[in-house]
Amino acid sequence: MILYRFLGTLLLLLVLIGLGIAKYSQVSPQTQRRLELETSLEQVCNLEQLYFQQHRRFFDPADSTQGMPTQWLHGYRWESKAGRHSFWVLVRADLDEDGEEGIWRVDEHSRQGVVLVED
Repeated sequence: MILYRFLGTLLLLLVLIGLGIAKYSQVSPQTQRRLELETSLEQVCNLEQLYFQQHRRFFDPADSTQGMPTQWLHGYRWESKAGRHSFWVLVRADLDEDGEEGIWRVDEHSRQGVVLVED
């Protein structure tokens, strides 16, 4: 009798854990877009650092002749600047579509995007 009660409790616990994992493991579209944007900014920073190591200057992400793939920038308002000793990329986006934009920035001092204004 105790064994059946224990197995029933264990089965109920496993079902509840499974339901919790199913519910909380899904990422919202807004969170997914934010993660994609932040990952893209981190990749830009890594590309800039690599380019700087090879050429002793940073490249301008807005200049497509330098080989920077800008597909990730479609759908965002962005601006950038690069020079011999510095670069920055500023991205504005309304990822949660509430009418207020967030602002992200990456530069030569950061290894990933910095959130200046939360969306």
